[in-house]
Amino acid sequence: MAGGATSAYAAMLMCGDSISSVEVVQKLKDLGFIPGGHIDESSVNDLSHGTGCGANDKLPTILDNFKQNSASLEPFMKALMGDKFDPQVYRKIVETTPLHVGHNPAILAERFRAQAANALQVLEAGHEGVHGHEESTITINYVPDSTFNSSKLQEEHEHNQTFDVDMWALLILAESLSNGDGEKEKQLYHALVAYQLATAFTLTDGTQEMVILKPKNS
Repeated sequence: MAGGATSAYAAMLMCGDSISSVEVVQKLKDLGFIPGGHIDESSVNDLSHGTGCGANDKLPTILDNFKQNSASLEPFMKALMGDKFDPQVYRKIVETTPLHVGHNPAILAERFRAQAANALQVLEAGHEGVHGHEESTITINYVPDSTFNSSKLQEEHEHNQTFDVDMWALLILAESLSNGDGEKEKQLYHALVAYQLATAFTLTDGTQEMVILKPKNS
């Protein structure tokens, strides 16, 4: 999930909610989640230049890119969401996504660090100042209760990274944040998926292969 709990904050903004990143972290805690994310090794002791997490550092740009390129992203939304895609809901979140939002990525990173020892993962810094984003693949995972081990991929294939999207987890997150409101759940799920796509297209160069993981017999 792009930026970990950063995606939840972005999705709520995209749904028109007036909420701060600090409030989203607290909301996730109240729902039983451990809000987390990552920084890179160059940011461990100094977050003033950014966290190294592109989904967090570039959140305003990603939202702007989504709003301005929503028509181009729509076919990808349909492909990933299948029969859960609703064009009316999609148009709604395009309308309610704010432009040029103010955002301090260090606040989220510090909140994550305060949650638990493993809530803020430290990744290897990328080469030439690219802050760790050198993905060769985008992994779309539909297998419940699983995630692709990107750390092991990097260990076994030096500097080889994948952009992970656990679709099943996005569904759970949307349901949890919606407080039983079915329409809100749909909006949040569309927003969460849209933020993954917009983040991938903002942070990568477009040459990545897409890997689809589905349950057996599906």
